[in-house]
Amino acid sequence: MDFIQEFCKFYNAIGINEKIYELPEYVYHYTSSGGAKGIFENTTLRFTDRCFLNDESEGQHVLSLCKKNIDFLIPEESQFKTRFLYHLDAKRDVVLNDSFRVYQCSFSSNPDSLCMWNYYTKSNGVKGYSMRFNAAELPGKVLPEYEREDAKPRMIIGKVIYNEEEQLAILKEIVDKFVDYENKHGHYDFIASYAVRKILQQGTFFKKSCFEIEEEYRLVITLYLDGKEFVGIKNKVCFMERNDIFIPYVDINFESDVLTGVTISPTLDSETTRLSIKLISQKKFSHLKDDDIRASEIPVRY
Repeated sequence: MDFIQEFCKFYNAIGINEKIYELPEYVYHYTSSGGAKGIFENTTLRFTDRCFLNDESEGQHVLSLCKKNIDFLIPEESQFKTRFLYHLDAKRDVVLNDSFRVYQCSFSSNPDSLCMWNYYTKSNGVKGYSMRFNAAELPGKVLPEYEREDAKPRMIIGKVIYNEEEQLAILKEIVDKFVDYENKHGHYDFIASYAVRKILQQGTFFKKSCFEIEEEYRLVITLYLDGKEFVGIKNKVCFMERNDIFIPYVDINFESDVLTGVTISPTLDSETTRLSIKLISQKKFSHLKDDDIRASEIPVRY
């Protein structure tokens, strides 16, 4: 039992790499008119299970990266290396069925990006909204319902890292810590399994370079290790249908003042839409002024 308690302290002390915390003043959540309506009426943000996002390699990329570069991460042959590889493969096979779930809400540092309008507005004619949030305040102003008040999962906002060399350098630093810990304490299989879990947490902020145009930031609910238990949130898991797939999500309340502006997509009539935003937002977002509601500067008609 002493080893488990000590290991939990070691495990929880390894945070997400500091490079992700280089935040802009604002981040922007692109959404359809239906998504914006839910935000205005319910003051909730939708967090989606990361395994069902638009990048089909979500949850897999970091595992593949580790396996491809295993001799860089762990140069010397050892029982730890053998079991680390085993757990990489095992996790790749069951990532969709694993009880270890990560829910996230996506943002961009670009307030008016045509590619983001096309990705996320989800309607004909590029119609939707870019919702401006104060980046630094978001983690403290999103309010999950926790399973346990004494063991709250962390809410982390950070930028996505696309460069593979940067990704590998971060992974090397994490794996080295687990290798050193195993050298001192043994339990190579147990420690290797949790090393894989930790790199999966870090991998939440990794994507392939082909997605770099998104300039993405993510707000992520991470899990807290207590003994052998991962403690999470108790917000109701719901399902939305998209492209004939049932996608898990949770809607989580936020404090309204963290939403500081709205950009209207290129093909919407800006004056009529501006009035509609003022009307729907006046009850819960009365702090939004005329200057906070802007039209896109992208000159497209449809």
